[in-house]
Amino acid sequence: MKLVIDASFAMLWLSRERDEKAVAEFDARYHAGQVEMHAPELFVVETANVLTKHVRRRTRTLEETVTIFENLRELPIQFHRHSDLAVHAFDLSLRRGISAYDASYVALAVREVLPLFTADKRLATAVEDLIEVVAA
Repeated sequence: MKLVIDASFAMLWLSRERDEKAVAEFDARYHAGQVEMHAPELFVVETANVLTKHVRRRTRTLEETVTIFENLRELPIQFHRHSDLAVHAFDLSLRRGISAYDASYVALAVREVLPLFTADKRLATAVEDLIEVVAA
């Protein structure tokens, strides 16, 4: 299954913060070798930022965040250039009331005709009429 994975879904999947059916199904497919993940280049920096906030807020240890970040970096994700997504992402951001960051994932899903896997309920609601969304 080819899909676009956003930072919120990846963080939920790797951190196991809460038990979600969509995450469990994704995990089973991933370990069966049935997943081809795509994301904008932003993914790496966005996940690093989330992990940094966890350390600053003392909700995760430095060791935990380093391990999660290393695991994220090892994922076989096909990254797509921002410059190829920026114009559409900007338009989506303005029209859908979502951040340009989130819109880059949506623009990629639209361009590649792939479902978006996200743990961001607000984002899922904002674009569910535009693309297939799997929300955790």
